[in-house]
Amino acid sequence: MIIGGNGAGDDSYDRGSDIDTIKYTSATDDITVDLSQGTATSTNGGDAAGIGSDTLSNIENIIGGNYNDQLIGDAADNNINAGTGDDIVEAGDGNDQLDAGAGNDLIIGGNGAGDDSYDGGSGTDSLYYTSAAAGITVDLLKGTATSTSGGDKAKIGTDKITSVENLIAGNYSDQLTGTNGSNTIQALSGNDWIYEAAGNDVINGGSGSDTAVFSGNNNKINLNTTNLQNTGDGKDQLISIENVNAGSGNDTVTGNKAKNTLNGQSGNDKLYGAAGNDKLIGGAVNDVLFGGSGDDIIDGGIGSDKMNGGSGNDVFVLNSGAGYAKIMDFDVEEDWILIDSDFNTMSAVDSGKDLNIFEVNDLVAKVIGLAGTNLVNNGEGYVSLDRA
Repeated sequence: MIIGGNGAGDDSYDRGSDIDTIKYTSATDDITVDLSQGTATSTNGGDAAGIGSDTLSNIENIIGGNYNDQLIGDAADNNINAGTGDDIVEAGDGNDQLDAGAGNDLIIGGNGAGDDSYDGGSGTDSLYYTSAAAGITVDLLKGTATSTSGGDKAKIGTDKITSVENLIAGNYSDQLTGTNGSNTIQALSGNDWIYEAAGNDVINGGSGSDTAVFSGNNNKINLNTTNLQNTGDGKDQLISIENVNAGSGNDTVTGNKAKNTLNGQSGNDKLYGAAGNDKLIGGAVNDVLFGGSGDDIIDGGIGSDKMNGGSGNDVFVLNSGAGYAKIMDFDVEEDWILIDSDFNTMSAVDSGKDLNIFEVNDLVAKVIGLAGTNLVNNGEGYVSLDRA
């Protein structure tokens, strides 16, 4: 081990072929140690840290000081311990071990295909994967990061993650999972899937069509605001999220002006589209779905569902099985029904002012106010209603 920084001299350290460590715990201010460039200096100019301007050769490991340091690895297998302070620690190629220590630290990962280990230590720490070359799967709860599509297409290796609270992912379609604590997750570009856990989180999908997946019961999720909201998984802030998979239980989900896909999954859910061509999926049990404006797809799933398309050319999806759909506002000039069975098994019977649609003997839909209309098959699985 080399103990550097004991004095303001400009030193040169070369340890040859062994595995060697440079230690700068005596630095009196922020330092920048860059093994890829072979340099160690005071970050704030001059010699504020009292280490001079050092030249490093054949050094693999770093122990930083007690201030806000920037420590950068190289192509070798590096072991970097940042110590205290709010540090920036950056991995290079190789199988690296980075320990950010105490403080609110930033770990820059993914620069190379090595299998790295990142430990944020105490404090609120962030991990960057902005250099990933393809989609990545990062799970802060399990402490893992890999390429999504297998192999190492993203060139990040297979990483282990400990004590990291915040995540900034890459520019591809990523799958990101937080912890049960409070997280800030930024997905950047790509069509990303972000999996919520417990805790008060900030979720930013960035550009692309991004999906937030919730795990709690009885979620209340509103994409039409970026304010803090009690979603049921915590007090969360949702930014640039287009799609939602709600948790189990009776959920209420409201879309925004984008093209939303809102999936209630299990439970008695209420789904509200807004402007945009939305897809609403009720899932299991008895759901209420409002498409809003735009050309929407309304799919109640299994159960007795109440469906309202709103304005626009809407498609109502009928599913056989338990329960039936109640279509509240079918427009014979604009709307369609999508069936999952042979049209020849379908029939329509007036019921007062309404029209009941059957698949064989199974009631699959009640269309409100449209008694006296006939089913018309377009030959592609879609059915319209035509007044007799």
